[in-house]
Amino acid sequence: MLLGRATARVPSGPWRETNNPRHRVEFIQNIIKSFWIKWTRDYFPSLIVRQKWHHEKRNMQKGDVVLIQDSNAVRGNWRMGLIDEVYPDEAGNVRNVQVKLKNVDKSDPSRRPNYTLIRRAVQRLIVLVPREHVED
Repeated sequence: MLLGRATARVPSGPWRETNNPRHRVEFIQNIIKSFWIKWTRDYFPSLIVRQKWHHEKRNMQKGDVVLIQDSNAVRGNWRMGLIDEVYPDEAGNVRNVQVKLKNVDKSDPSRRPNYTLIRRAVQRLIVLVPREHVED
């Protein structure tokens, strides 16, 4: 797919030529759905660095901007948040964090954001912008 690796999977087919707009819309929706499934199954997990805890690496810190892996996410909707609190283990490695998500109610005329706090394991998060690079 997009990773530049060969795959044994052959694209589904056979393709049929049609002038019916409904069939074209269904065809495009099926292609988009297929792409989204492949994206979330094959590419997104490759963003998460899977290393043993034996190697020292930067712990997630309060203030990091993260991308949240969510299997229930709507196609094309990636949730981003700000780490609000970290929960280290006995060895000092951060295993869980509390993430602050911004929700905007479009029916509210003032469109003031409200925030939701969720707790996630660090294996389900990808640091997009480290705290050191975040502007206040």
